[in-house]
Amino acid sequence: MLAVMASNSINIQKLAGTWRAALETPAGELPFQLEIYQSGTVWIAAVINGEEQLTTTEIYTDSGHITIRSDIFHSEIIAEADTSFNSMSGYWEDLSRKTGYRLPFRADKDVYHRFSEFPEEPTADIGGTWKVTFTSDSGGVTMAIGMFEQEGNHLSGTFLTNTGDYRFLEGEVNGSKFALSAFDGSHAFLFTGEFDGTGCNGIFCSGIHWQEQFNMVRDHTFVLDDPDMLTGFDGSEPLTFCFPDQQGNATSLTDECFRNKVIIVQIMASWCPNCMDESAFLSSIYDSFQPEGLEIIAVGFERETAFKEVAENFDRLRKKLGIRYTMLLGGGAEKKEAGAAFPTLSRILAYPTTLILDRDHRITAVHTGFSGPATGKIYEAFREKIIRHLHRVL
Repeated sequence: MLAVMASNSINIQKLAGTWRAALETPAGELPFQLEIYQSGTVWIAAVINGEEQLTTTEIYTDSGHITIRSDIFHSEIIAEADTSFNSMSGYWEDLSRKTGYRLPFRADKDVYHRFSEFPEEPTADIGGTWKVTFTSDSGGVTMAIGMFEQEGNHLSGTFLTNTGDYRFLEGEVNGSKFALSAFDGSHAFLFTGEFDGTGCNGIFCSGIHWQEQFNMVRDHTFVLDDPDMLTGFDGSEPLTFCFPDQQGNATSLTDECFRNKVIIVQIMASWCPNCMDESAFLSSIYDSFQPEGLEIIAVGFERETAFKEVAENFDRLRKKLGIRYTMLLGGGAEKKEAGAAFPTLSRILAYPTTLILDRDHRITAVHTGFSGPATGKIYEAFREKIIRHLHRVL
């Protein structure tokens, strides 16, 4: 999600329009659509991936320099425009990593294709459901389901794993080859592959830190593990914990405001896009069920643990997603640290991991990962299941 705040209205007006933006990854160009436009007196920037538009209301400009800053993740694009304002070049940086995590950035105005301007007639049908095997260089294997829709050359969809989905992917089929990409201000995903007549083989690249191979075969019977069974728990005794809020004030489940309340505990991270999707979902759940006795506590395991940075990261989430529930700092970003903070769980496999506690604060359910709106019917089924569960425990 990009932020655009104008210090020079003339420059902002010159930036208005549709841009073909791209990050240069170790595996090649990762394109996405960027639109800058005015609504009333407010300037809006939108990053577009498939059905999703991530919008915001802030761009900083100074002569030919442009800063496009995420309003939910701690990241930004720094670029310079040419004299005609028809192109921009610079870099995107994930500031939460504190390691100079950068990818080169370029954008060209009034260019509308995502990957190829003139793709070949497709000779492959990538639409439908696939069994997918991701294999890392070290031999680690991750199973997934690929769910895609193809109309001519246009391809969209997502990959669903045991710990969540890869959100909204968009791309093309070019002859027997295909490509998909997504950029949301935190994740920069690029998938490229080719159909060999029976299946597909390809490369997945995430930013500058990860590449792995994948193989896809048609298998409509393949299912992933049950996300409600991936994390074991002890529900015999009330859950207890005490973590600081973003001001450093200790907050405990024994506090009066949580007494005799059904609690959803969201083990999450402010830098995690799947957590962003779940936080938007939980915010709506809280608005509906808080009057009936529901409280939600998000416990963040953060790359940036100084309280000033935690406050800034949490406040971005609150403002963007309308979060009114409690948010606490659990510790650093490593899942081992999160597991140590919740010893009644068998492990922390993914952010988010979500616990539902009854009014006595005993764990009644644990859901690992989150399958967001990009998964369509799977997301809707999960939403309905959570609502039914809340009706039972409330």
